[in-house]
Amino acid sequence: MHRRKGFTLVETIVTLAVMAVLVAVMAPTVIQKADDGDPVRLANDLRAIGTGVQVFATDVKGVFPGDLEDLTQRVVPTNAVCATTLSCDSVISHRATYTPEQVVQWSGPYLAASIGFQAGSQLRSGFAGQIQNTLHRFDANRNAIEQFSAQEGVSNSNCAIGLSTFCDQNQLFVAVAIVQLTPSELQQLNGIIDGSNEGTAPGALGRFRYIGSTGYYLASPISQPLTDQAQIQRALQGRP
Repeated sequence: MHRRKGFTLVETIVTLAVMAVLVAVMAPTVIQKADDGDPVRLANDLRAIGTGVQVFATDVKGVFPGDLEDLTQRVVPTNAVCATTLSCDSVISHRATYTPEQVVQWSGPYLAASIGFQAGSQLRSGFAGQIQNTLHRFDANRNAIEQFSAQEGVSNSNCAIGLSTFCDQNQLFVAVAIVQLTPSELQQLNGIIDGSNEGTAPGALGRFRYIGSTGYYLASPISQPLTDQAQIQRALQGRP
């Protein structure tokens, strides 16, 4: 009996088609896993957000965005739609909405990303870190984040001497919050962004801070109360 050697053309084509389908299904998973372990990607994403925040503030005349969604979608002023079905866009203090003039000045998008308008929306980045939508005011002198109740319109600012709470009279920065990182990942990210020049206070100086399990990237200094570059650098170094 004559035995056929090798594959027919049809069998070869079918085999290649099956392999192509398997690669298409598996490749996104492999790529995602590679990204999950990449702290450099997360550091670059944070720097891109910092650039977007600064350009936004230049266009909108010194006003800083209240969340990442303001960098990707045109901001809206208070109106009937905003009050009933959507969260109102607000500036970084979360106490004021944008004026019609500021809406016109918006010239974005300032960030190549897609994120929802909800406060709890997140952007996934390297290390499987989740970058939070809401931006915060950060006291660089006391290494403290502002806690603000939108419902009550109350901030936790307390500038009494000897306290470590947020003080709105110190040098403030726009801070981007990152969650779901391990202590080891926070330290690695800190080393990439700030190097190893923090002495005995890792995570408490420089552009990248972490409080507990939450990391904060200081994206841009807020113009008041300090505008002098030397004063800003002292604040980043934890000095008055």
